Amino acid sequence: MNADRIIDIHTHVQPPEVINDRKPFVASEPDFKTLYENPEYRLTGSAEVLEQMDECGVDASAILGFAWRNPELLRKHNDIIITDAAASGNRLIGLTCIYPFANGNSAADEAGRTLDAGAAGIGEVGLY
Repeated sequence: MNADRIIDIHTHVQPPEVINDRKPFVASEPDFKTLYENPEYRLTGSAEVLEQMDECGVDASAILGFAWRNPELLRKHNDIIITDAAASGNRLIGLTCIYPFANGNSAADEAGRTLDAGAAGIGEVGLY
């Protein structure tokens, strides 16, 4: 192990549609609203994280999305995290999110699905 490596262990990234217009997500997701309603709060995507890593000399970054209550949005965002991490040449470490208050076993199912799909782990359990 190289002791000189710099690893960022917690960076949130958002899908392009959230970055481009957060208003519908603020309106439909109360937890997202609490954290990101203020337009001054910057949202970023994986490509920008990689650019910032290069500028700052960061070797790897653990990325995660958001624990959306909407199961389709959660699944889509988790898939983006997995895809972006896989395409990064081991620079992005994909951690997915779950919403633990989902109906039935869907949180456990989503955790298993994302781990089977290549996620490095679960990065956030939405307990907001």
